[in-house]
Amino acid sequence: MGTTTTTTFVGIDVSKKTLDACLLTPDGKARDHAFANDPDGHAALVAWVDGHASGADVHYGMESTGGYEDALATHLHAAARRVSVINPVRVKYAGVVRGRGTRRTRPTPA
Repeated sequence: MGTTTTTTFVGIDVSKKTLDACLLTPDGKARDHAFANDPDGHAALVAWVDGHASGADVHYGMESTGGYEDALATHLHAAARRVSVINPVRVKYAGVVRGRGTRRTRPTPA
C-alpha cells in the first residue's frame, strides 16, 4: 500500500503592505497571523508555517492582486515551496457556486 501524506494549506490575502495568512491543518484547525509584505515578512511567514506544519506537505495559495503578490510568490518558489497564484475571478465564482459568495443585484425599479 502507498503512503499517505497530509497537506497543510496556507491561504494568503495579499495587499501592498501586509500579508494576512491563514493556515489550515489536515485536522481542521486554523491559525492566522499577519506579516509585512517585504522580504523580512516573507521569511517570517515561512518560519511561522514551518513551526506549525509539523512536517506536513504545505501548499500556499494567494489571489493575483495586481503585482503585490509577485515578490512573495517568487520567494516561496525560490525556497522550493508549492505555491499557487489564483485568478481572483475564479475564487469569487467558486464561492458563488458553493453558495458562499454574494452576487450583486441591481435594485428593482419602484
